[in-house]
Amino acid sequence: MAAALAATVAIAAACGSSATGSPAKTTAPTASTRPTVATTTPAASPAPSVGAPVRTSLTVVACPTTRGVPGTPPARFPATISVPLPASLGQRLAYYSDDSRSLAPVMGPSGWDCGVGVGADGSTVVAVFPPAEASSFPAGNLFPRPFTGSTDQAVVAYTPSACQDCVYGLVCPLIPTADAQLGYSQPCPTPPAAERITWLSGSASIPVGPTSVDRISFEDPPGVVGDGNPSGGPYPANGVINYRYGPEGSAASLTCTLPTNEHQLCTEILNDFDQRNWPSAPAS
Repeated sequence: MAAALAATVAIAAACGSSATGSPAKTTAPTASTRPTVATTTPAASPAPSVGAPVRTSLTVVACPTTRGVPGTPPARFPATISVPLPASLGQRLAYYSDDSRSLAPVMGPSGWDCGVGVGADGSTVVAVFPPAEASSFPAGNLFPRPFTGSTDQAVVAYTPSACQDCVYGLVCPLIPTADAQLGYSQPCPTPPAAERITWLSGSASIPVGPTSVDRISFEDPPGVVGDGNPSGGPYPANGVINYRYGPEGSAASLTCTLPTNEHQLCTEILNDFDQRNWPSAPAS
């Protein structure tokens, strides 16, 4: 699995400067501001890391958070987490979690701003973005909007949690069996012809069954507005969607949109997200 993902991340990890959407409805407000602490590519999917990995301690940034339900959960994650990374990237990455570090962290470029939104239904978004682009991620407006063009850089992770309508909205453009599994038949956006899609596990041709586990990576090249959140700007948007069904659906997505010369950062970020099965698994 790691090898397959690695191969895809390299392809999927071409980065740029843009920010935008993904699924639709969620009941959650969101927040974004400065944290409390201080790549054109060939195809869509995650790829192998370059250089021998060394154990590196990454800061877990506590991001400003808006919750649909009052209260702050207790911390579940430490202030730093040790992970194997190529030596050249260790100081350029960090983890980002909610304001109490109760949420499994998402990897992103170090020194960026961030915001987290948690809906009343458990839907969650983590947005990591350059400080200069904070106005593109205002409080209450972090949840992704698919197929909406943007010119921002960002790393955006999203899970609809138990909201089956929202799960369908996230996965239906890429997973043809989702309508039958989830019982929805409303129109679904068609991915643009230029979007590059790679199945890491599962298959579009497998008949609908009682259970399924699908992992798909994608790349929206520069100027192409697609499943990437953000996408459509001057840089490629590389992402991965993980979908499980049986008997209900659950899904999570991450898009990494950075300049082309930051390709390797997106590779690490996508592989980390996929291999840890965010948001359920710890980042250690």
